[in-house]
Amino acid sequence: SAGCAGARAGGEHAAYAQSAPHVLSNAARSGAVHPSDLEALEARLSKRVDRIRDELGGMLDHVDRLREAAIRRLEQKVACYDQAKSESECRLSELSGALKGVTEETRLLVRSGDAMEARLREFK
Repeated sequence: SAGCAGARAGGEHAAYAQSAPHVLSNAARSGAVHPSDLEALEARLSKRVDRIRDELGGMLDHVDRLREAAIRRLEQKVACYDQAKSESECRLSELSGALKGVTEETRLLVRSGDAMEARLREFK
């Protein structure tokens, strides 16, 4: 039955599952529900709902803190990658400029070598 399933859930759930049918079965035997039984049941239910809300609120706060910590770590990683990317782009630009300079110097040396070869041919 539903009462037995609740009792197997353990702890407070079992105590609650057993107390609610007891109150209702007393009412069924007497033929009427006594207001004090309903008030007691309502008070227990209200306390349980409040406790569950508090627990859920605490869990949500904990999840929010974990999420924010994860976001901060990701933002730090992104910032590091952005910095590394900027440094790499700067270094690539420097290397590109150096390569252009070496290429131009090589062209000048080739032209100079070609000119010397031409002069040597003239002497032969």
